[in-house]
Amino acid sequence: MLATGAALAQEAPRQISIAYSVDVLDETQNVALQYMLKRVEEINAERDDIEVSFETYDAQSSVDKQISDVQTALIKQ
Repeated sequence: MLATGAALAQEAPRQISIAYSVDVLDETQNVALQYMLKRVEEINAERDDIEVSFETYDAQSSVDKQISDVQTALIKQ
């Protein structure tokens, strides 16, 4: 049983990726974004079993760019 615990302690953390796509990154969205980034940092500091990455995509009011951004995020899996 002790060997199993030691093996678990050496395992790499589970990777969790979050992609956040927004139509336009204005002041209101930036406030929300800053909160989310802070929370991701807190989670990564608190937890050893997971590692969260957070990526933001700003479509700059372009539907075509937002679609492309989301497609890019999906490919990065």
